[in-house]
Amino acid sequence: MMELHENIDEALLLLYFSGTLGEKEKEEVENWISLSEENRKIAKQICYIHHVTDIIDTVKQIDPKQALVKLDKRLSKRKKINWWEWGIRAAAVLFIPLFLSFFYFVFNQDKNYDRYVEIRSNPGMMTKVELPDGTWVWLNSASYLKYPVSFEGEYRKVELLGEAYFSVQKDNGRKFLVDVGKGIELEVLGTEFNVDAYPDDKFVVATLVTGRVKFHCQQKGTGRLLIVCNPDRR
Repeated sequence: MMELHENIDEALLLLYFSGTLGEKEKEEVENWISLSEENRKIAKQICYIHHVTDIIDTVKQIDPKQALVKLDKRLSKRKKINWWEWGIRAAAVLFIPLFLSFFYFVFNQDKNYDRYVEIRSNPGMMTKVELPDGTWVWLNSASYLKYPVSFEGEYRKVELLGEAYFSVQKDNGRKFLVDVGKGIELEVLGTEFNVDAYPDDKFVVATLVTGRVKFHCQQKGTGRLLIVCNPDRR
């Protein structure tokens, strides 16, 4: 068993953030991180390295021509979103994953601290992000996405301000939730959809490509309103 006062193996931290540790080792790492501010800083740095390495590996595997062909096929299903076609083409060619504005990790003081990644796409740029569960997100210009380093528990939840296209990894045991503010939360299991939810806009618009999406809307005085969306419906 690892002594909590000793220095930790950085390789063990990398395995922790990649989600490949067993429960016992995972608990030991979390205990070590919670011991001091210095330990938390080290963990943040290792987590940063892990995510940057993943992004670089993803970019190296991209074939621009093949990416454009695949994206053209997907975009043909949603011709109404003209700006998105331009944005996706640009993202595939320019490898926008390298243009992450910033992301950082928040560690609470207690043992059950939350770890989040926050991403902002610069104006005029688009960012492609892979979530811990294999879900892909194309974040549109001047948008914000927040998600946990690891999805745990009975659901997978992210926060979105702005516009993004989601290709959700199917997981029958856990719901995928998107909190877009304004008292609105989208619930899906496995689907592809676009969400337009900029803070200054009066309405939240979702365009469904495949699967089903449930809108949970908080209304004053009437509780929550549930709306179910099917493909080709906005």
